[in-house]
Amino acid sequence: MIDYTNLYIKNLDINVTSAELFKLFRVFGHIISARVMKDPNTSLSKGYGFVSFKRMEDARDALIQMNGCLVQTKHIIVSYHEHKKTVQQYQKMQTERNRQMMKNKSEVSYSPEQKLIQPWHETIWMHPMYPPMQNIPAVSPMTLQIQKLREAIDSQLLDYQKKDLNELVDLIQSLKKRELSLCLFNPAFLKQKIAEAYEVIYLFKYPENSIATTPSLDHRHLNDDDNDSSPNSSVAAILSSLEGMTLNKKKRVFGDIFFPYVKATGIRHAPKVTIHLLDTVPLDDLAFNMYDKKTLTKMAHQAYIEIYGDESNAFRELH
Repeated sequence: MIDYTNLYIKNLDINVTSAELFKLFRVFGHIISARVMKDPNTSLSKGYGFVSFKRMEDARDALIQMNGCLVQTKHIIVSYHEHKKTVQQYQKMQTERNRQMMKNKSEVSYSPEQKLIQPWHETIWMHPMYPPMQNIPAVSPMTLQIQKLREAIDSQLLDYQKKDLNELVDLIQSLKKRELSLCLFNPAFLKQKIAEAYEVIYLFKYPENSIATTPSLDHRHLNDDDNDSSPNSSVAAILSSLEGMTLNKKKRVFGDIFFPYVKATGIRHAPKVTIHLLDTVPLDDLAFNMYDKKTLTKMAHQAYIEIYGDESNAFRELH
């Protein structure tokens, strides 16, 4: 059985301690325990450990964003913890169940004159009058959700905005789970998020005409006289809103604002790059540079190289 609140972290550098493991993952939520496993004889790290979260959502976010990250000298591998004893019991039970099913089927006659003994769907499946059913490929819930999101966004756009559909979907699908659900069921909320996504898109496509405040769907038609805000005033407002928070909370709150801009640079593995920037660059510097496409792209590229040690294929193709 898989424990969706408990993460298994392997390929750890032998110098990583339990305290460092806790510090590394606590930005994602409330941690119940974090432990690096050690050899009882030598007290040296075995190269793996466990981090247990209070909430499944926090564990999922940590898994997605930390898997493959460089920690000291190694890229860690993060997965859900699967209890071995329970797995063995389940496999044994499943084997016995399959054996019993085969035995039952061998004892059933499928003569047309005989009354149906098995459930109708099993009888149809095995009856010689019916050909075997074809396997239908399953569609993942995430694929269905993205398809619904795409349709919802498309319904909000005017004809001349359709060309931005792919970029809008790409940005909006990176929202948190709750906000993504609201986008599907609340048209007004979706319209707001489309406007915010347009801010990022047009800031990076047309930096000379960009605006720092959230635009309307028709913001591309605004002229300079219609907008008296500036990036500096927007940055000051963001930094002011972070005052009084702990450093970790500042990173989480600012990260929600900062991430779409990092993703809009076209950098691959944008979540990991964002986390790396939040951990290595002062928040003030990130805030003042996130509206500057050229500078932010360089920062994202450098972070990518520091994480993966390779600058090839650092950027995805933007349409």
